[in-house]
Amino acid sequence: MGRSLDEILDLCLDEMKRGASVEQCLSLYPEHAATLEPLLRVGKDISELPRVEPRKEAINVALLDLGAAIASETRKRSRYGKLFLGSVLVHPSLVRAVGFALVLIVLIWGLGSLSARSVPGDLLYPLKLTRERVRYVLTRSPEGRAELHMVFAELRLGELAEIGEERGTLDESLLRTLLVESMLALDEANAADEQWFRIFAAKLNGFIASVASDANV
Repeated sequence: MGRSLDEILDLCLDEMKRGASVEQCLSLYPEHAATLEPLLRVGKDISELPRVEPRKEAINVALLDLGAAIASETRKRSRYGKLFLGSVLVHPSLVRAVGFALVLIVLIWGLGSLSARSVPGDLLYPLKLTRERVRYVLTRSPEGRAELHMVFAELRLGELAEIGEERGTLDESLLRTLLVESMLALDEANAADEQWFRIFAAKLNGFIASVASDANV
């Protein structure tokens, strides 16, 4: 079975770390060259920096270009809600179970709000990633999933910048995740209609360009 795009990207980044050029990596996977090239060049530019000091202004510009990714929430019909409520009221044990579940949900999402500003190494960072995965699973359309991957890539960029400013080091794992999220965004967008895909691809290219430009400052 063939390798997935994110596995190929990971292999290419490993090869580049050992001295391979972007062109050499692309020659190994010519069928994915168009997708891999901009991501590998960004990875090369950032990895060659002695410090990671992305400009906050550039990140803000990228945020404006990306826009807000809003996951549409589905609403159940009122009659289903009434039937469910009626069955719960009939069974006290269900009332307790539902009550416990609601308390648990509130607690988890409350902690999730606190985790929003966490970075790798922080206690709440795994919870932040879990919330992102939940958002992704609940989003069904390829357009919505593509937008979420792009939002996740931007979040990783912000974390990369913060870690660079605080520790003066490059988190290579975080960089790879950023590039993988960007590639997955394009992969999801391929399932959307042509007009939407072109608009999104231009936006994604702008994001990648802003990362590359920021790395060279």
